[in-house]
Amino acid sequence: MPSINGIGVRDSGYILLLRSQQVDTAHALSLSFLVTVVPMLISLVGGVLFVYYRHRGLVAPVSLEEESV
Repeated sequence: MPSINGIGVRDSGYILLLRSQQVDTAHALSLSFLVTVVPMLISLVGGVLFVYYRHRGLVAPVSLEEESV
């Protein structure tokens, strides 16, 4: 079953699992939405701060090469 980032499958899972606990569909979908969107927003804020500090020169550049001692 194709989905973008598993969102449809995740929503269906929340509905099926929470239905056994007598939670209605609207509340289950709201919980699924919050569990998906809140980490995305936090990551977005962190990404913006990283770009800002990197642009200002306050973060050292990351090197993927190993340094020999």
